[in-house]
Amino acid sequence: MAEAQIDPAALQALQDYAASRCRQSGAILKRGQARGQVRADIDPALLIELFSSLAWNRLLTSRLDVSQNEIEQIVSAVVEGEAVRK
Repeated sequence: MAEAQIDPAALQALQDYAASRCRQSGAILKRGQARGQVRADIDPALLIELFSSLAWNRLLTSRLDVSQNEIEQIVSAVVEGEAVRK
């Protein structure tokens, strides 16, 4: 990742890897949309980017141990939203 900041070839390799992973994960979300399990107005690529951002942040800051409670909070925030319902 650091090399991609200064080397165009490394940047291209990182972009290609990320795009491939997003396509694969996005296909899962699109199937969920087709079944009516995922909101149709959600862009799968943006949702995957959100999850990827969390994963990369944890990796780059050596915080790979995630508790069950943290996982539940993350899933709840994404699935149910973070706004208080009145």
